Amino acid sequence: MSKPSAPNTIEIAGQPAVISYVPELGAFRGKFLGLTGYCDFVSDSIQGLKKEGEISLREYLDDCSAAGIEPYTSEI
Repeated sequence: MSKPSAPNTIEIAGQPAVISYVPELGAFRGKFLGLTGYCDFVSDSIQGLKKEGEISLREYLDDCSAAGIEPYTSEI
């Protein structure tokens, strides 16, 4: 049995993200939690959020690695 998630959150590649709907965009926006920098993603569907979230997180982690920056905070 999986653990329950907090309202308006999703886990992508093991990393939690808070999700909100942005009426001006007509889309959902996700922002990863527990990172030392800002990493967000946008899509008009839940399936798209998962795909875009994976891409954004991978790019963020690659950028952190290239710059020698710790990507994760000690708190979520």
